[in-house]
Amino acid sequence: MKATLKYLLKTQSVILMILMLCVLVSPWRHASLSVLIGGLLCLLTTVAALLIFRRLPQVLPARQFVRAVLLAETLKWLIVVILGAWLVQHGQAIAILTGFAVTYSAYFWAILKH
Repeated sequence: MKATLKYLLKTQSVILMILMLCVLVSPWRHASLSVLIGGLLCLLTTVAALLIFRRLPQVLPARQFVRAVLLAETLKWLIVVILGAWLVQHGQAIAILTGFAVTYSAYFWAILKH
């Protein structure tokens, strides 16, 4: 799980950098900070999951693994809902959502790899 999360974090970072380059050369340069904030919100959720699984052993009983995954998913969506709602109010909403959604697409890359 740790290796998958590390791969996911690297993939998300690369996607965010490519997205930022695309935004910076586009006519929507003024939205680049909001896109970056949305992407960083996505990276924050992956880092939170990585911190949860960091201290766990490589092999876990099924019940403990399910609890860890449930905790990671709950924490991830709480971060997105609470911090995302605050950021959308204080930034450009569509740019924040775009930054988050495009960076979040790295989950599909991670699934396709394995």
